[in-house]
Amino acid sequence: MKSDKKAPEEQPTSEGSHPSWELEKRIFHLKTLNEVSQVIGSLRDIERIIKELLMMVMGTFGARRGVLVLVDKRKNQVEAITHRGLEKNLLDSFVQTLKLRGLHESLRTGEPPIYVGGEDAWNPDRKAFSDLLSSFQIQYWLPFSVNEHFQGGVGLGEKLTGDPYSTDDQELLGTLVNHLTIALDDALAYREIEELNRGLEEKVRQRTEELRVQHEKLRETHSQLELRNRFIENAFGRYMS
Repeated sequence: MKSDKKAPEEQPTSEGSHPSWELEKRIFHLKTLNEVSQVIGSLRDIERIIKELLMMVMGTFGARRGVLVLVDKRKNQVEAITHRGLEKNLLDSFVQTLKLRGLHESLRTGEPPIYVGGEDAWNPDRKAFSDLLSSFQIQYWLPFSVNEHFQGGVGLGEKLTGDPYSTDDQELLGTLVNHLTIALDDALAYREIEELNRGLEEKVRQRTEELRVQHEKLRETHSQLELRNRFIENAFGRYMS
């Protein structure tokens, strides 16, 4: 689902127009957040959640391309990934590069977003990853953490308009990603409960089968005892009153 809304165009911040522009911007943000909440709030499928969120984010900002990845830190593997505007070979190369660098290190959860070409270009600790994003045509990268076991990142390419991502854009994207982490945390908890229920159902099924086998054995033993008793009666009955 691609959002048809367009962000309010940048307006001069003169003293007379500034309050109107701020109000328009806030209304746009609230509408976007409400739409996101309605779309992903009730979903329980992880793949669908990240796909819907990425489509809405790209539609909101008018991004040419985007990628969203979720990683299981315990297994050090990609749990789910979705993209738009990236060729498959480019996506495979991107994921492979993340793995070679180490997923936990690559996503850099807990650090500020990376704006390719910005201050990170001069930061030795972040330049390498910034250059990596640039090679895959990702202009803005925002890492996020769902819980202690799952983390991820969302990357956006340049805007169709060619405009840079403003401070307001970054603020809105951060809020949208917060909604995403809540939805993913709920979905992961729901999946864990389902897996637990399936495990309990399997244990009940196994125990029921064990009881059925034991019952069959008892019936067989009972039948053998009856045959033995009848044999004794037939063999010794004519000698005893």
